[in-house]
Amino acid sequence: MIEVFGEMSFYYIIFLWLGCAAYCAHIAKAKELNYIWWALGGLFFGVVALIAVSATPNGWQNTCPHCCLGVSGKATACPYCTREINPIK
Repeated sequence: MIEVFGEMSFYYIIFLWLGCAAYCAHIAKAKELNYIWWALGGLFFGVVALIAVSATPNGWQNTCPHCCLGVSGKATACPYCTREINPIK
């Protein structure tokens, strides 16, 4: 049987795939997205999921009416101007 890649390159590919899953989860958590689903996407789709999570906008769903900056949908006070805002339910 002819080895095309060798045994070590198989381990590098597995390491790359697991790294994509971990980094997808890291980026998704920083963007306030569902990081478990993105980790599974990174595990199954690798670099394609990494590109997709990088291009996905932040999970911000609310805008402060006072300073017009994006805040989390769960926030009750703006972290920038510290005024109270209504959270999205």
